[in-house]
Amino acid sequence: MRATPRHRFVHRFRANSDGPLHDLDADPISLLPVVYHGQPLTHVAADGTPLPSTNSEAAYVLWLVERLGVEPTQQILEIGSGSGWLLAVMAHLAGPEGAVTGIEIIPSLADQSRADLAELGRGNARVLTADATCEPISGAPFDRVIITAATWSLPAAFFDLVAEGGKLLVPLRLPRDEGCEVTLLRRESCGFRAEWSFPGFFVPLVGASQSAEIARVRIDEWTVQAGIDAEPSLSYPFWFASLAPSLPGTASPAFRRHLAMTEPGFTIFEPAAARPAAAKWLSDFGLLDGKAGSAAIMRAGRLIGYGAPTATRQLLESYRRWCDLGMPGPTAYKLQVIPTEATVSNETAALTEVRGDSTFIRSIDAHAGAWCNLLERTSS
Repeated sequence: MRATPRHRFVHRFRANSDGPLHDLDADPISLLPVVYHGQPLTHVAADGTPLPSTNSEAAYVLWLVERLGVEPTQQILEIGSGSGWLLAVMAHLAGPEGAVTGIEIIPSLADQSRADLAELGRGNARVLTADATCEPISGAPFDRVIITAATWSLPAAFFDLVAEGGKLLVPLRLPRDEGCEVTLLRRESCGFRAEWSFPGFFVPLVGASQSAEIARVRIDEWTVQAGIDAEPSLSYPFWFASLAPSLPGTASPAFRRHLAMTEPGFTIFEPAAARPAAAKWLSDFGLLDGKAGSAAIMRAGRLIGYGAPTATRQLLESYRRWCDLGMPGPTAYKLQVIPTEATVSNETAALTEVRGDSTFIRSIDAHAGAWCNLLERTSS
C-alpha cells in the first residue's frame, strides 16, 4: 500500500454508488479518510455522470491479488483496469523484470490511469484503450489474468490469453440473478478448471457477448397485469435458518443460487420502495409462471404465493431436490469452462450452460444425495 497509494489513483468519486460526489484533487486532506475507509469508490466523469467502474475496497483487492498469486518476472493482464490502482499494485509485485498490461474500454479512465501510473514511476505497466471482448490483445499468453468486472461469457479469444498452467481470476455472473462468483480458473489443454470460488459483487463487464438478462418484477404491478388477486393466496413460515426476523436465513443464499441455476422461471422480486445499493442482497426471490398466473416468493422467513399454486409447487420441488443433494452451495459444484465449439465428455455433469463462445459445465460429487440411502436402510 505504501509503494502504491490508493489515493494517487482516485479523483472524482462517490463512496459506494449512492454517496455524495467528492473531488479528491480539490480537497485532498479532508477526503483521505473517505478514500481509505473500507468501501468501494465509484468513479465519476468530469460532468458528474457516474462511470460503470469502481475502485474496489482496498483490503478486498489485495486479497484477490494474493489469491491470484502474482510473482516476480510474471507477465500479467488486467481486463477492466479502471483507475489503474490494481495495475500499480501488480506491477510492484511483478518487479522490473515482469510486466503488466491493463485493458480499459472507457477512454477517460484509460487516459487518467496512464498519467497516474507514469507519475508514480511504474514503467513496467501499460494501459490500452480497447474492448477486450472483441479486439486482439498483444503480449499473450500471460501467466496471470484478472478480470475486474462481472463477466457473463468468456469470448473465444480469452482461452488464448492465459498460458497453459496459468491462472485467470474472474467474477462470473450468475444466471438470471444479481451478483457473481469470483472464481480462480487454471488453464488446461481443453479450457479452464476452477480451483476456488467465492460470492461477490462487481460492475458488469462492458463489451460484446456480455448481455445477460435478469428478471426483476414488482409483485404489486405484476398481479395487476396478470389480472389476479393482489393479496397472497398462501403464506407459510419458511425460515431458512434466519438469525433475525428482517433478514434472509443463512441457508437462503445457497438455495437462491441453486434455484437461479436450475429454474428458468427464477425471478427477483423488487420492493415497492427502492433499497440502497448496499442492501441489494436482501432482495426477495422466487419463481414466476406467467402462463399459469402464478408466483412464489421467498421473503424474510416466509414462503408467499400469488395466484395459482403452480410456481409454489415447482419451488418446493426444487427445494426438495436441493435438500436431497445435501444443500450444496456454490463451492460444492466443480466448474469447467470450455470453448463452445469443443466436445468434452463429462458423465458427472449436473448442469451444462452455453454462454456464447464458452460452455460452463458444473458437476457435483458422485456421492451427493447418497445419504438418503441411510434413511432407507434405517427404516427397513
